[in-house]
Amino acid sequence: MFRYRFLLILLFVFSGSFINLKGQDCDCYATTRAQGVKLMQQKKYAKAIAVFNAAEDCPDKPAGNDLAQKRAECEKAIKAAEDTKRQAEEDEYWRRRVEEIQQRKKDESADKGYMDIEYVHFGNESKNRDVLTWYGGTLYDEEMRYLVPKIGYTGLANESKAVTLHWKIFRPDGTMFRNDQSPAGYTSSYTYTILPGSGNTVTLLGWGSETGGLYKPGLYRFELYCNGHLLRTEYADIKAKNTTTTNSTSKTATIKEVTVDHNVYQDGNKGMKIHVKFEILNCKDDACRAIAYFYYANGTAIKDTNGQYKDASGNVSVGVDFKPAYEWTSYSDLIIFMPYSEIHSTTRTGTVEMYFDTKLYDFTSKEFIGNNYKVTFNMTY
Repeated sequence: MFRYRFLLILLFVFSGSFINLKGQDCDCYATTRAQGVKLMQQKKYAKAIAVFNAAEDCPDKPAGNDLAQKRAECEKAIKAAEDTKRQAEEDEYWRRRVEEIQQRKKDESADKGYMDIEYVHFGNESKNRDVLTWYGGTLYDEEMRYLVPKIGYTGLANESKAVTLHWKIFRPDGTMFRNDQSPAGYTSSYTYTILPGSGNTVTLLGWGSETGGLYKPGLYRFELYCNGHLLRTEYADIKAKNTTTTNSTSKTATIKEVTVDHNVYQDGNKGMKIHVKFEILNCKDDACRAIAYFYYANGTAIKDTNGQYKDASGNVSVGVDFKPAYEWTSYSDLIIFMPYSEIHSTTRTGTVEMYFDTKLYDFTSKEFIGNNYKVTFNMTY
């Protein structure tokens, strides 16, 4: 029985190869073991184990044989090969992940115009690009010819990049400047070379008229885009040249920037931390409030359901009080915290697109002053 089982195993392993057996007198053990060792050398460990198993049935198998040791060596080699393969697959997975992350960063960098914008200053230039009012200086209506944005930035790429920028300029009444040469949906556009590193500037094309009269006193909103992505919103404050006493004491403000830190905690509540950067004029010692009003993406106000964070109309809002200490006061980071639990969406599952509008209110004059600032976000319920 041993002889037949042994022969069948060898025929299976060696696919038809013939080993001459001469009954009990054949050198069964040595020949079979040698075949197993040869398969091990060829790294055919599974077949080697089968041969070593067959050698167990050899009638001349010595008592002190090493078949168990050889099988253990084969099993260890099989496991090592599997571990190596698994490690190679894991290495390949992470290599691809790194490539994806790097590509995503490149795409994000491209959508940002390969730059981190540090500031936008506005100047007044002539048609020939002579500077009439230096960038960041006070702009007066009677002197205005071409409103010119100058951008300070840090280049994100390792080399210079040609980037097409689009921008919009809105009048104080909210209408956008455009003409027949304007690209669809924008005031103007142009392709610029964005340099690597910090401390760089790019001066955009101006918008206006050589004869003047295009700009009246007020706040003009400037929005900069790249690949359809909004990069920056700033306001140009154009003042009346012959300011009357009444105008010189009029209350005004400019919200320059609003940013948000999401998923932060305050007093045990998870929510968003809203950072408001603004300047306020002629409101010294007035009780004022910075307020964020919350809306669905379609402009519908979100209704409050528990009376905790709401405005007079019962819509979701949050605010923080402040009192300017000077006639001209600058706030670099006024913080408003809004708990997520207080944004009472009618949708309780899935992701909801929303936005909030930030405004400044003066309780003394009982009026909103300056511009508002819109920030979009998503809520997942």
